[in-house]
Amino acid sequence: MKYKIHTKFTIVLAMLFLLSSCKNLVENKPELPLSKAAEFLKNNRTSNKEKLQLYRQEGIKDAIKIEDFLPQNFLSDGSEDYTEIIQKVVNENPIVIFPDFSLLINTDGLKAKSNSTWFFQENTLLKYKSNDKKSYYVVLVSDVENFSIYNLKVEGDRYRRIDPSNMEGEWGMGLWIMGSKNINIYYPEIQKCWGDGIYIGSSGSKKVNDSINIIEATINDNRRNGISIITGKNIFINKAFISNTKGTPPQAGIDIEPNNNDEIIENIKLKDIYTGNNLGSGIKVVTYFLYGDLKKNVLIDIENHIDENSYYGFQAVGIAGKKKQNKIQGLITIENATWMNNTEPYSFVNIENTFPLIKLSDINIYEGNKFKPTPFKEVLMNIRLKFSDRLIDLKD
Repeated sequence: MKYKIHTKFTIVLAMLFLLSSCKNLVENKPELPLSKAAEFLKNNRTSNKEKLQLYRQEGIKDAIKIEDFLPQNFLSDGSEDYTEIIQKVVNENPIVIFPDFSLLINTDGLKAKSNSTWFFQENTLLKYKSNDKKSYYVVLVSDVENFSIYNLKVEGDRYRRIDPSNMEGEWGMGLWIMGSKNINIYYPEIQKCWGDGIYIGSSGSKKVNDSINIIEATINDNRRNGISIITGKNIFINKAFISNTKGTPPQAGIDIEPNNNDEIIENIKLKDIYTGNNLGSGIKVVTYFLYGDLKKNVLIDIENHIDENSYYGFQAVGIAGKKKQNKIQGLITIENATWMNNTEPYSFVNIENTFPLIKLSDINIYEGNKFKPTPFKEVLMNIRLKFSDRLIDLKD
């Protein structure tokens, strides 16, 4: 078979996990802004005027004002806990608008209900109360259908722990979505959580999420991952900006990593994604725990991904030692990606029998302050040395 070595090819890939010995190389890098950050935000953010037009279309004029239910002499500096009042209002009303100031949220968090919509204003902020919990959510969407939230803003307790020396736990989530369907998250800004900015996993009764849309997310300075996708189908993440993830592994911008063989990863679409300065990977895909008795068909499409200064631009992990029938099939497509100033732009390992095919096209790798592109022909040749039996020739 004759192989093509310019822009398009298909390959099976995988990678080693982040080596602890390399940790300091990335920890010492400066915080954002990075070279492409401001440009990305300028070109991929909806104006407040456009947002207001959308809010009107989506029924904001019919929204119940949570502020009307607060005590007469309420405080607007985020120092008083009104979580119980807020929860009661959202339980009893299908469309609500949050007050235009900071709100202290206690460790009960806020729970969404089906067939409802939440609107946040420009200065609305859910500020999670200082605590020592290993696991929490600021907002929970569990076994819910038909829920939308606009302009969600969350600040976790990462730098306000009761005992700053206690580093136990990694599951403090800004937005936790579990076993839900038809969920729309518009313009979320989530930062400083003990675990992930957004976590998409299974609930006790449902092993899959369906039709989850996350639009123009800004996720920064979370401790474990920016966004974790554990199980789901028809998940669309568009124009996300994810940066400065560090604290406890995996420390990825987006981590697609099922926990067991019962979960699924189907029709996951990541489009126009910026990841930067993450201690682990910009985007990471792991099938290690997905392997089992049930055959799996993994489908992921990544288009227009930019990563700067993360340890890896893209990372993929299979499982070693499984030489029998490949029970993890499917296709991961990565198109028009730019990986810049990474310690390693990509890493693949253990994918021969436990990872779907990967099709790469138009990959640009830059090194050094002058951003001179590394010819992708060299990248392909390096991969061919290790995975020559896995390449599939593509016709234009």
